[in-house]
Amino acid sequence: MVGIVAPNLAGLLGKLGGAGGKGFPKTLTKEDFGLADTAVKAGVWNKIGELKVPPQQAYRWGYGNPNQPYNQGYMYVLLQYNDGTTVTEVKGKVRLCVADANELKKDVVFEEREEVLHAAAADITKQRPLPEQGPIAREDDKLIIEFMPDQDGQITAADCDIRLPVTVYPAR
Repeated sequence: MVGIVAPNLAGLLGKLGGAGGKGFPKTLTKEDFGLADTAVKAGVWNKIGELKVPPQQAYRWGYGNPNQPYNQGYMYVLLQYNDGTTVTEVKGKVRLCVADANELKKDVVFEEREEVLHAAAADITKQRPLPEQGPIAREDDKLIIEFMPDQDGQITAADCDIRLPVTVYPAR
């Protein structure tokens, strides 16, 4: 009985973006998350971006495996405010989450200080790795970026840079 069920289950998981699925790496940017000029409040998690998983796809945060460091994803997050004369960094904590479509269930996959996530724009030896991890976000689920600043402030989207790795699992 197990011999009959197991292969069918593996095939089902592969079609939905699980074990056995053929995922490919992708880097999401601030535009993918709809980052906009946003006021952020200290002491609370502020949602600053979200991506709704498109039809017939599934996503997981990160890509690759930590056992192969040059074949895994690396993050770059720089949040800034521009008052018209000066551009300043907005410091705090960044969270990467997976949520259902109504955000009734939300899983935190990663949390780190913002200033740690932009040590070098192009040098992966100085960037924070994000190998594939966390629950699978399926069609209509959301990948969410949350931010808790050290003090109340604002984020100017045009002066921010976000590059976050994901693994995409097509349904076919």
